[in-house]
Amino acid sequence: MATPIAVRHVKNAIRRYFADSINFSDAPGNSLLDEEPSSTALTRGLAALAVAKLSGCELDEAGASVIDGTDDGGIDAVHVDSSRSRLWLVQSKWRAKGNATLNSEAVLKFWEGVGQILSTEVVDFNERFQKKWPDVLDAIENPSVKITVVMALLGDDPVHENIKRKNDQHVHKHGVDTIDVEYLHLSDFHQIVKTGIDRARVDLDVMVDRCSEYEGPYPAYFGMVPVGQIKDWYEDHGDRLFDRNIRRSLGVTGVNQELIETLKSEPEHFWYFNNGITVLADSVHRGVKYKGVPGGSGQLTVEGASIVNGAQTVTAIHRAVREDPKVGERAQVAVRFISLGEQDDDFGERVTTATNTQNQVERRDFVALDKVQAELRDDLALTLGKTYALKRGEQIIPSQDVGCTVREATLALLCAEARPEWVARAKENEDVLWGPAADPLYKRLFGPEPTSARVWNSVRLFRVAQERLKFLADQREGRGSAIAEQGRLFITHMVFQNTDTSEIGDLDSDWDTELENAAESVELLLDLTIHYVDTLFGNTSYPLTTFKNPERCERLSEHVLTHLETGQAVSPEVRAAYTKPKKQRKPRMVSTLVDAGAIAEGTTLVFEPQSGPQRKGMRAWLEEVPERRYATWVNDRSHPLLWAWDGQRYAPSTLSLRMIQEAMGSKAPKAVQGPKLWFVQGEGSLVELAEQVLRGEAE
Repeated sequence: MATPIAVRHVKNAIRRYFADSINFSDAPGNSLLDEEPSSTALTRGLAALAVAKLSGCELDEAGASVIDGTDDGGIDAVHVDSSRSRLWLVQSKWRAKGNATLNSEAVLKFWEGVGQILSTEVVDFNERFQKKWPDVLDAIENPSVKITVVMALLGDDPVHENIKRKNDQHVHKHGVDTIDVEYLHLSDFHQIVKTGIDRARVDLDVMVDRCSEYEGPYPAYFGMVPVGQIKDWYEDHGDRLFDRNIRRSLGVTGVNQELIETLKSEPEHFWYFNNGITVLADSVHRGVKYKGVPGGSGQLTVEGASIVNGAQTVTAIHRAVREDPKVGERAQVAVRFISLGEQDDDFGERVTTATNTQNQVERRDFVALDKVQAELRDDLALTLGKTYALKRGEQIIPSQDVGCTVREATLALLCAEARPEWVARAKENEDVLWGPAADPLYKRLFGPEPTSARVWNSVRLFRVAQERLKFLADQREGRGSAIAEQGRLFITHMVFQNTDTSEIGDLDSDWDTELENAAESVELLLDLTIHYVDTLFGNTSYPLTTFKNPERCERLSEHVLTHLETGQAVSPEVRAAYTKPKKQRKPRMVSTLVDAGAIAEGTTLVFEPQSGPQRKGMRAWLEEVPERRYATWVNDRSHPLLWAWDGQRYAPSTLSLRMIQEAMGSKAPKAVQGPKLWFVQGEGSLVELAEQVLRGEAE
């Protein structure tokens, strides 16, 4: 019997997601890197996939949750989310034919293991479980803990009624308010790998005070909800609450910190100061109880829920109630629930667009609503195993091999087009890239849906050109450096035009060779651009103005390409007069950035130690609490960094020194240059960004 295609899809996803994170040291010969992994390896991978899906945790965490092996108590994976007081215990069954089922013996062993954990009799469990035991113990000692027992089966046969009955008996034994059972089948796992492991359906049961109903074309309910319920939503579902939103939680921003402080200091006033929350749902039903009481309470069952306005409110509520539980009952927030039903139109997207006004919304945020972008994200994940970050607030791409952002992909596709005037338009205002799908520029880039291979290879070429130009800008002086800096997008466009891109969408092409050739061509194209900028527009023309001018960019492109087509593959002589200006006292970096408005309010910054000793000395400290690594930008000349760890504002050097001293103790330096250590991803450090501003002003 041939392996069902759904099984192959799940197997390939498991290999891609967890090959590097699941431990097989106790099972030599087993690996997810094998072309045909063993049943043991795939069983562990299936358990990790179940954890990732249900908890919403990172893939590495899901892989590390696996304890399957000798002395595992019948349990294949254990995952704790202490921030939400949640514990998942997983038993998984893999069958290559897609017909896995549960048997009474395995289920009995599993529940015995669960019972040992809940009674804290875990001395016989293996070493991998023992490493998790402190966190598991903290969870089960918490009266508000929610434990989910997961039966993960690579098969679609119904679970036998006798086994279901036994499971229900164990649930009632331990308490239905504390423990529940979830079954995942082959069809569930296939849907997971098709739609992405971070997009589970969210169902809510909500008690609404002063509940009213709007009987319009889309039925809706609205009223007041105690913020304690909102906090529970986030603990149960995390960022999956925001799947239809144009962005996820932005972390600690100035707006969010003010929400937290208001909740804690004036909970009764919170309703007055907040715009409320809008929830779109597949369906919303009101229970019979209280229905006939005018202005009374309402019990709502909300299926397929997604918060499309109020993501920052929800995360601020969660943090405030976690810090002060009394806030949960004292503060209320206005919530409306809109039932979209089965109508196939764009009403939900229109609601999302219209309601997002509380934190600043950028035009590119709305690209997340385009179905083409969602399909491209899935294609990149399933075909290449790459992350495609669509929304602000999604995970920062930790390395270039992992994936790319929608901004990188869009700029790369732009440079691939033979239209230098479009590059000039984007240089003038990047918002032209994020117009509606009907906009000529956006439609040209994404209308004929680009394949994952074309997008990924375009991004790789874009990065090669940009990184090389950044290096060359530092090697040039004066005007030469300014042209290299201000013309980066145009010259990258020229690199694309000078590269053989006929096989850019072919995964089997020798694209690495093309990238090497392109890297070698960048300096020639820079010298040609410098030469023809001076020749065509004069050596006193302004580079910034030139590269924002569509007509000039068309002329410049024509001359550079003609130069190459005539076989002149040598650099023209570049003026030797491009020398550095006399040294002056450097202005403060932060003041330069704030005065120029170079960084948008709320932009995420990442802390990156630059010296070997600092990287080594801070690695464990930063990994222990990931929030320590991030801050958001506030346009303030004195204290522009809002640290995600404590919600307080700092000067870059003050915060950097504090972090290094806390991590390294007596080995820490006495002073640091903080702006060199904080980065806007993909754009550079605060020092580099300030230097770009100064070069532009010098012109």
